[in-house]
Amino acid sequence: MQRKSALTRRSKTVPNIKIATPTLRFPLFQNDWERKKISELVHSIESGVSVNSEDRIKNNSELGILKTSAVSKGKFFPLEHKTILEHEKIRAKLNPQKGSIIISRMNTPQLVGQSGYVAKTYEDLFIPDRLWLLTTNNSVDSKWLSYVLASDRMVNAITSTASGTSNSMKNISQSSFLGLGITIPELAEQKEIANFLTATDEKIDITEKKINLLKKYKLGIVQKLLKQEIRFKNERGNNFPEWVDKKLSDVLNPGSKEPVKNTLEHRKITIKLHKKGINFTKSGRVMADTRPFYLRSSGELIIGKQNYFNGSIAIVDSTHDKTICSNAIMSFRAHDNCSVDFIYEYISTASFLMTRQSLANGTGQKELSEKNFLKFDISMPVKDEQDKITGFIKSVEEKIVLEESKIKALNVFKKTLLRKMLA
Repeated sequence: MQRKSALTRRSKTVPNIKIATPTLRFPLFQNDWERKKISELVHSIESGVSVNSEDRIKNNSELGILKTSAVSKGKFFPLEHKTILEHEKIRAKLNPQKGSIIISRMNTPQLVGQSGYVAKTYEDLFIPDRLWLLTTNNSVDSKWLSYVLASDRMVNAITSTASGTSNSMKNISQSSFLGLGITIPELAEQKEIANFLTATDEKIDITEKKINLLKKYKLGIVQKLLKQEIRFKNERGNNFPEWVDKKLSDVLNPGSKEPVKNTLEHRKITIKLHKKGINFTKSGRVMADTRPFYLRSSGELIIGKQNYFNGSIAIVDSTHDKTICSNAIMSFRAHDNCSVDFIYEYISTASFLMTRQSLANGTGQKELSEKNFLKFDISMPVKDEQDKITGFIKSVEEKIVLEESKIKALNVFKKTLLRKMLA
């Protein structure tokens, strides 16, 4: 006999009858869901208190006041940045308890109404007055309710009740929140749904941890490779020649400085900070270009004069070939037998940037001049070793991209589940 799937789609054989159930259910459960107000599911809901505090001492093990941004999309992040003064602790209350739900009742428009499930008890992590601590009664599984509250539909419903004319702060009243209605199944089905969604969250968490480990590994291995603490062998198994100290002017040629006559004929680009790549500039109303713009091609190394030390560095790829950028961005091509990828990795490490940022000049927004940039030192291996180094780094980056694509797919899957499993 063919085994039934753990989940089954609700039959549509009964026409013209509106049933208060989701489109995706476990086959063991057939009863219709009930419509209830949140107030019928809550045992208690309380705000924290506003207390006097002080900045935390570094490495102080004592927990303090929870940040108001500690909840997002159903997750709770036990982050704090202040310590309650000793004489105020008698007034502090509402340590996060296992199985409770924390809700942002007063925050910016983007964060108000966000919530998070508390998976364990925190004895000395206090809740500020802008957050609620909610506990449920025996008719509802708190983990299931946390998923309901984190769904797009409920977040929109909650935030729609927020008051306040300011764009910087919104507030939700308890009465408005508790008056919202949700559709609820029997307790056993709630637990099945919560367990299934929790398993999906666990896969997401494992993948996120893997990505973080790969990123740490990449940072460490790049540092060791560029410091020559790890060396590759050539194809015969022998050592490559020693690296040669040079100036960047010995390995890079400046890009074209011929101004583009009609900038409207080309797409413009800028460089993201922190080595995040290249952006097309957003098209808006036509304005006169006060700076000259230059044509850039695939393979060029481009660097923001103002923000190089904040990671404004990138290599033009095929997607951004034949685009233009202003003279606020420097451009270079690597000499023969020099890998632009190797140079990019070398001159974008945190240690390289940190030791040279004082060389930016200017009285306002400081800029790094092309002349000073080309004076920077670089240690260069032979081309074959450059390629081995950059090839290894790219292989790690490809693994990171693969895991990030898994995260994206899992989040889409979870979002679909939330929409189809919650009525």
